[in-house]
Amino acid sequence: MSNYQNILAVINNNSQSLVRKALALSKRSNAELTFLNLNNQDNSIPAISPVNLSTPFIDQNKINVIKAKTNKAYYAISEELSNNSYDLIIKDKTTKHHNYMGISPCDDWKLLRNSSAPLMLVTKTQWQSHGHLLTAIETEENNSLHNALNKDILEHSYRLSEKLASKVHLINCYLGEDPSISLTPSSFNMNFISQKELHWQHLKMLSGNNLEIDQELHLQQGIPETEISLMAIKYDVNMVIIGTAEHNSLVGTIFGHTSEYIIDELQCDVLAVKNSITHH
Repeated sequence: MSNYQNILAVINNNSQSLVRKALALSKRSNAELTFLNLNNQDNSIPAISPVNLSTPFIDQNKINVIKAKTNKAYYAISEELSNNSYDLIIKDKTTKHHNYMGISPCDDWKLLRNSSAPLMLVTKTQWQSHGHLLTAIETEENNSLHNALNKDILEHSYRLSEKLASKVHLINCYLGEDPSISLTPSSFNMNFISQKELHWQHLKMLSGNNLEIDQELHLQQGIPETEISLMAIKYDVNMVIIGTAEHNSLVGTIFGHTSEYIIDELQCDVLAVKNSITHH
């Protein structure tokens, strides 16, 4: 299971919790860590205290600090990504979301749509040792791109479970039975499989190749943003891992993808993974 090698962490005056998490994750991954400072009114880095950097296990040779040319997170991150390659971005989770109909999306939404790197949005809540991770898997689509995205999501989940010493919970949500199927008596269709059974089969198949990982499967009937949020609260998870799809329609661009609404509902940290195939 490969480590994160090059992490970009975006900081300002209120990023103490983010700094601690970025340092911990980079240490456990033996990764290069670059802090992008948005506080362009000050040459100092108040979010990084001497205590943070004097910790014995921190290799200061692997920590860089650069000053952003703008305090606008989305533009600062985009410029840095155009010049350097990172395999993880860590940013404070936005509390103010999109405006009406998503016409003026927040930085988190814009990064989800346009950034090729996985995006970790963090809150002030501390990570619990031997805690829980919740991974959302969507199994209805069955094509090469979607299957690759599920594989990427699972790889990030299992990687983080090792780094954060956390148990993985895989959750799949479905809305219910197709009415057209329910009109056909199962007695006339010997191969009839309910939506619930079908989703269970897909979820078990996806998780079956990782028996060495401590994981638990959950199948929930309901709207994803509601069910995932409730499950995250139930297990007091360290993080929710989700996938983000391409916005290839006007409707998707205006109203946002399901993943964006899920993030809006969550009060915990989130890792959003985009299909790596579409960005190579």
